[in-house]
Amino acid sequence: MEPLRRELRKAGARVLVLTGPGDVLELARTTVSFDAAWIELDALAGIDLPSLGREVVRVLRPGGRLVCLVPGAVPLPRLLSRALQGRGAPPHGAGFAAWRRAFSPAVAWRRARAFGVLVPEAESWPRLHPLAIALLAAVEHALGRWPLLRALGERVLHEGVRR
Repeated sequence: MEPLRRELRKAGARVLVLTGPGDVLELARTTVSFDAAWIELDALAGIDLPSLGREVVRVLRPGGRLVCLVPGAVPLPRLLSRALQGRGAPPHGAGFAAWRRAFSPAVAWRRARAFGVLVPEAESWPRLHPLAIALLAAVEHALGRWPLLRALGERVLHEGVRR
């Protein structure tokens, strides 16, 4: 995800970053336009999606890139953890239909990639098993765009362009 963040922040580009409810409140008062937007929807639980979508579309210039980080529908790490504990499957997530509708028809979605399918997001794992994590990360990177893996990812990154 970090290379994409750097790419969005190229010289002179204005990037809207929404990672908390406070950012959304500021968005309603802004009058500037942005070249790109980075939205972490898992950190915005409980936010009114249709109004968020309208506000983001309002400040994102036509041709601007929109990147949404969304919780996975049925994350594989959570499935395995619950199975090992004998607790069954976790409740199914809402999926991406609700938030995707919030930005439609103003956004053309281009691609999606799953994160956290094979590689846990915990910071301590890479230090404990760097070779194993590197191997799993390479496999996840190669297969992260497959639709089945997107559903199993801890988080899914969706990229779109404002029409």
